[in-house]
Amino acid sequence: MQRTIRAIQSQDLESLKAVLDTIELFPSEYLDEMISDYLNNPESEDIWFTVTNKDLPIAIAYCAPEKFTILLRY
Repeated sequence: MQRTIRAIQSQDLESLKAVLDTIELFPSEYLDEMISDYLNNPESEDIWFTVTNKDLPIAIAYCAPEKFTILLRY
């Protein structure tokens, strides 16, 4: 098996929806909205990646920097 970890591309979405339907992480119909900023905004801090087997996506992963709330005391 030739497996590769790489960034998700828009052409991967249908295969990744099939993965989501299998693992039931969340409903696959949510994926388009969840990943839209990553795919359409070059400034997005989201990171979406997949594992491929012979160029077919077989896994999905997401991460993003932690958002901090700063409490200022005067």
